[in-house]
Formats: sequence, C-alpha cells, structure tokens
Amino acid sequence: MRLKHAYFVSSGIIAHISIVIFIILVAKFYDLSPRQFVFKLFERSGAQSQLVDDVLLNKGFIEQHLTTFDIPELKVPRTYLPQIAQLQANGLAVSRLKTPQFKHYDPCLFSGMFWNLACYLTTKDQSLSPLVVNSLQQFTLTTPNASGHYGNGWQLAFIYSSVKNTININAEQRGIINEKLRVAINHYLLLLNDKSASMWHGRASLIAEMWLCVLALDQPTAEELSNTAPHLYALVSAMELTEAWPEGYNYWINSRAYPITLALSAYIQGTQPDKWHNKIQAIMNKVGLWHIYATRPDNRVEPLGDEGPRLDLKDETRRVIDIIAQTTNNPVFHEFSLQLEGVHGRESYYRGYRWGFSLFNQWYLPIYDKGQLIAELPKAEVFGLPYFGQAYIRQHWQSDASFMSYRSGSSFTHHGHYDSGHISLFKGAPLLVNSSQYQGFQKANRLDYSIRTIAKNSIVISGDDLTEVDGGQRVVLPTGSAILSPKHWLNNRNKGQYLIGGEIKQFFNAATYAYINSDLTKAYHSAWLPNTSTNDLVNSIKREVLYLRELDVLIVRDKIHTGNNEQQAKLLYHTVNKPIVEHQALVKGDINNGVISTDNKELFIENGKGKLVTEVMGDVEHIQLVGGKDFQFYLTSVGENKNEGLSINTMDSAPKWRFEIILPKSHAKQEVFTIHRPSLQTFSNERSTLHTLENGKRWLQVENTAVFFGEIEPNIVKSLDKSITAIYQCDIATETTEQGCAVFDRQEHLYE
Repeated sequence: MRLKHAYFVSSGIIAHISIVIFIILVAKFYDLSPRQFVFKLFERSGAQSQLVDDVLLNKGFIEQHLTTFDIPELKVPRTYLPQIAQLQANGLAVSRLKTPQFKHYDPCLFSGMFWNLACYLTTKDQSLSPLVVNSLQQFTLTTPNASGHYGNGWQLAFIYSSVKNTININAEQRGIINEKLRVAINHYLLLLNDKSASMWHGRASLIAEMWLCVLALDQPTAEELSNTAPHLYALVSAMELTEAWPEGYNYWINSRAYPITLALSAYIQGTQPDKWHNKIQAIMNKVGLWHIYATRPDNRVEPLGDEGPRLDLKDETRRVIDIIAQTTNNPVFHEFSLQLEGVHGRESYYRGYRWGFSLFNQWYLPIYDKGQLIAELPKAEVFGLPYFGQAYIRQHWQSDASFMSYRSGSSFTHHGHYDSGHISLFKGAPLLVNSSQYQGFQKANRLDYSIRTIAKNSIVISGDDLTEVDGGQRVVLPTGSAILSPKHWLNNRNKGQYLIGGEIKQFFNAATYAYINSDLTKAYHSAWLPNTSTNDLVNSIKREVLYLRELDVLIVRDKIHTGNNEQQAKLLYHTVNKPIVEHQALVKGDINNGVISTDNKELFIENGKGKLVTEVMGDVEHIQLVGGKDFQFYLTSVGENKNEGLSINTMDSAPKWRFEIILPKSHAKQEVFTIHRPSLQTFSNERSTLHTLENGKRWLQVENTAVFFGEIEPNIVKSLDKSITAIYQCDIATETTEQGCAVFDRQEHLYE
C-alpha cells in the first residue's frame, strides 16, 4: 500500500515537473515568457477567468516594487500630440507643406497605413477614410516578448487615437479595435509584472507602448488605469534619476526615445493637469537638452555606453526632438531640429517614416537664425546628479570650440560602462577619446575591454588583490540587469548588487571657467565595501576637473590613496593616433606597435587639424605608450590584445593608442596634475609650472593665472609673482563651495 502511495506521489511530482518543463520549452520556442504562454492558452481556449487573469498578470507586483499608485483623470476627447489635435481641428495652414521647401516631406507622397493617416490628417481627403478604417480593422496584433521585441499594439493605438474623433467608425468596429488594444495591454502587463524586463532597457519601451494603448481606449476602466499608470510613473521617476540614457545614445535613439517621448507627451495631452504634468515637462526638457549638449562641434554625439552608428544624428534624432519641441514648447529644440536638417537634409528623417514629419515637426513656425537660441544656452551642463553624473563643457557654441564630456556615476543597465572619472576632449577632431567598441555582446573585446575602465580616460589600480581586469572599477551588470523600478535600483545601490559608482560632488559653470569635483572611490574595490580587508582595497580616489575658458586649458587633478604598498595607480588617456614624445624606450613589440616607456612628461597629440599638448606633473614614476594594431586593446595583466568579436573595419576605425601615467607603488596619498592644451592647426607654445609651498601644498601657474586647491594663507597670495593677475581657489570647504571655485583678481586684496 505504501509502495502504491509512493508511486502515485512520485508520478504526480514527475508529471507536474514535466508539465512545467514542457511549458518553459514551448514558451521559449515561441519566444514568450511562461506566463505569456499559459495566458495565450487560456486566451485561445476561451476559458479565461478573473482568477486566471489575476494570477498570471501578477497584480501584486505593483504594490511590491512600485511606489506611486495615482490614477490619472482622463480628458475626453484626447490625443497624443498637440499638433495632431490642431490638425484634427483644422487649426494649421497645411498649404505650406505643399511648398518646395517641404517637398521631400509630403505626407501624401506614398500610400500605406501611416502614410494614409498623415495624408488624411493634413488634407482631410475623405477618400482616405475607408483606407484608414480598413487598416484598423485588418490590423494584425503581434504581442511583445522578453527578448527585445516589443510588439506593435502601439501602432494600432497611434492610428486609432489620431482619427477616432474625426472619422466615422461604427460601434462594432470600435469594439473590435478596443478588444485588440486590451489584448496588447495584457501582454505588456504579463512582462512588466514579471522580473525579466529591466527599467533602463526593454522595460522602458514596454511601459511606453502599453501607455499609448491605454490612452487609445475609448473608455479605460479605473482598474485598467490602476494596473498601468504606476508603471508609467516609475518610468518618469527613473528618467528623473538619470536625465540622460545610461545604455548610451544609440540605444536611446534607436530603441527607446520615440515611444517614450510619444507616451510622455500623450500623458500631458490626454490627462487632466496633475503633479506628473510638471514632472514630465521638466524631464522632457532636460532629456531634450541632453541631445544638444552631447552633440560635439562635428555634429556627432559623444559616445557613452554600448554605442552604434546613430551617433551621427541621422535618421532617428530629429523626429524625437520634434516631439519634445512641440510638447515642451521650448523653441531651442525647434532650432536644433533645423540644425539637424542642415547637417543631413531629408535624411534627418528616415525615409520609412518621413510621413511623420507633418505630425511631429513644427513646420508652421518661422525659421530662426542658425544657432541663435542654442548659443544662449549655458556653456556647461550636468545630467542626473547625484546618481548618473554626466557632464558636458564647451568653450563656446561655435564649430571651432573645445568640447569636453565627463562622467562620474553609478550603474543602471548592462549596456552601461564602468567609466567613472572618464573625460573626453574634442577640438577640431577627437583628441582624448573613449576607445570602447560595440560588437559581439558576449565576446572578449566587450566583456574584457570595452565595458571596462581600461577603455576609458580614467584611473586603474593594479595589484594582485584587485580582481577586475587591469585594476578597473567593479563590474556589476556586464550581461544582464533586470532592474524592476527606481525603488529596486535604490535598494541595490549601497547593498545587494552595490550599483553605486562615482559621484559628482560639485558642478559649477561660470563665464570664465567650469569646475567639477568628483569622488570615484565607491566605483572601485575600496575600503567602504562591507566585509572586506581595508589593507587590500583602495582607500580613496578623487578627481577634479577645471576648465579655464579664456585660456582654453583643461586641468585634471587626481588624488589617490591606495590600500597598500603593492598597489600601483595608472591614469589612462586614449588617443586616435600615437602620441609624440621624446626619450622612447621599447618595452614590448616594436616602436609603432607595442609598449613604449618614457620619462618625458610632455606629450603631443594630433588628429587632423586638432592638436593637443598634455603636461604631466606631480607624483609620477614614468609614462607608458600602448598601441598599434597588435596592442590596440591590450591588457597588461594577461598580456593579450582583446579584439575578439570585432570586425576588421571596426578595428581599423577604432582609436589606436593610449598613454598611461604610472604612479609609484606607495601607500601614501598621491597627487597628479594633467594639463591639457587643445588648439587648431599648430601646437600651443604655452607651458605651466607646478609650485610647491613650504607646507607641501602645490599650486599651478597657467600663464597669468594661479590655481590653488584647498585653503591658502593670505601671505602666499601676497608673495605671488607680479605677473599673476588672476587667482582660482578650488576644492575649498567654505561658503564658496556652492560656487565651485573662488575667483578673484589679486588687486581685490581678497585676503587682506
């Protein structure tokens, strides 16, 4: 009897396990999550019930992982964009679209689902009405999945919301369309109320597209709003944390930006004013400014994470900027849109969705003087303080300007890099560059080089006790993230996954200078980590950046305190071409393809018309050049060139060299200054001087300017050479900290 009982129990267990395995395997075959697969079975069998929906839709996820449960009050009627509302009401002079200026953007140029929609909205040609309605009726829904395919429900929603108040659609037709939208919403929720989709990745796209479907419904229920709106609020809160996109610009503009900006605009247009309206307006404005600030003088975006081809601003960027422009009503974005057209012409809109120009672009506005409003923007800006920490600095807004980017922040997504302290410099051409490439997601180049600190202009600490490749920063999300919400991210910042990295402590921009003070310590295996030996870890790493606009000089000050006498710090700077330097001694390979050592502290870098002189001063042992075709992605710790996964063309176009400023092995606190002097056509002849005071403190003389870090005594200022006319005092713990640096003319007798 016991044997029979055991047999039935074990058979039941095996059967259940087999069913689970079968569901998982079949779900994977159809590229669905197990929840989606089971939901589809019930959906097709017609055996759905409220209990099944509640279990599979996992509605408890919202209460567990999200923080805001507001239910918005909807407008009736509603649409996604103010311009579509104007077209619906015949409020725009559409005859202008027929002028030669806009001939390439004629919405009636081709036929098709979206072309017919745009042509109908701009012309009200009634012969198009049946075609638009038929496209809604015949629309075939594809459901989203967890593998990066986000479905097409939003397309149905976009067309329906744009015409349902102006075209005759009968009750039966509306019922069919609304049912399709609800099916799409449920499948979005199946993924969103699960733990696979990640916030600064696919989850953001899923949320945006779901919200577009919700607002397109004729009468969303209170339950539908309570199931979906908290996800949208989580997306807004996530964007408030970063104010830029941690995956990198290419992922943002190719995969996220269009549905997200459309969904945020739709919230403003489709709901009654509430606290989220102000939040969304503010974040859309800041994200829009990120596009402008991240664009270098050569009209390319400075790379950030796993980047791709759309750093060229072609095809995708303009329609996103146009949506932001009409939603925020900020004319600087309309001007930026015109700038993009000036660079790429009609290719500023990808030809496949050029139909959208008439709906997104503010073609009815006057054309501003080129660059007029952009030139009035501040010459430096920071995004995502204190968490993301991405800053940009410009000399001015003309094409011959010096341009810098700087980041010190935490990890948010597996497409982000470990780049706290990374600084880039552009003048006429890229001079100090990000050497990361993005090919072969699981290949050695990406995993062992490109996502890591070794590929950046930052700091590595080598030593047997430090685990990351070549002594870089902690790698926490290399191939997957699954961040469920801002709440989930914040809970894992200082514990759990330890997503915290560097932090910009001070950022200030003034007419004559820009200043950044950052602490990189927590990005590394450092003494603050719990349950670790303080002897084996880095004690502190701090980096300050001071850009003197009138002199066009960039000063980087690094203060490093290693954990023991066996650790050695290196400051890295990557360049397109080999730096020119005297006293070269071959270490490995050959002189143009290998590792070269030099005791010279002055380097000359050139790339086309861009020139750079870098002066190195302070606690420096020697400088090492690493590069050439066999050392382009070289890791000293393993003696290998990590190029696996890259094509020949990518290797040919990637930066070739880096120089490493190597500090002595020491447990003492060390201080290094690198002074970068960019110029055009010819190298700068000016040089700096590092002075040491009796108390051991150092200060820099840069032409007629003295730069001090920390507190200084009045008698020191009085003793300065008469040629010094301007004084900068940075890194000070006084009321002036809010201003970054105290700047004064010695004639002001500030210390007397």
